[in-house]
Amino acid sequence: MVEALLSVLLSIVVLFLHDRLMRCLTAMQRKLPMFAVVLILAASHSLHIWLYAGAVYVGERWLKIGHIENLPQPSDFTDYVYFSATNYTSLGYGDYIAHDGLRLIVTFECLIGLMAIGWSTAFAFWWMQRHWLRECQENGSFLAPKKKN
Repeated sequence: MVEALLSVLLSIVVLFLHDRLMRCLTAMQRKLPMFAVVLILAASHSLHIWLYAGAVYVGERWLKIGHIENLPQPSDFTDYVYFSATNYTSLGYGDYIAHDGLRLIVTFECLIGLMAIGWSTAFAFWWMQRHWLRECQENGSFLAPKKKN
């Protein structure tokens, strides 16, 4: 459960920092901030994946609460990152299978991954709509209604 709370906290911190960065970048070109949005959201998802890889690694190696079936021996941390990425994105190839207590961590990882990907898609759409609508209004585009004075 700790990793779920850290994951939610990480999302909030990333969005807060993203908002601060976007306020600084708004004076720059219009395309650069959208690129920054995509980059920051991708970095956030990567951090989530690495956080859960660490949780599974600690759970298997140190706490001994379960094991991952078919994990190559000897395995390194990148195997856990791969396992975490397939679960976070709910791709789930099935080549590695969590057992015992690790199943709970992996289940929450999949749930949070689905929500985070949906949330970041909604955030990117909202950001584009808000900023591109403002740009259309400033340039007098027929796609956006004129601002009322």
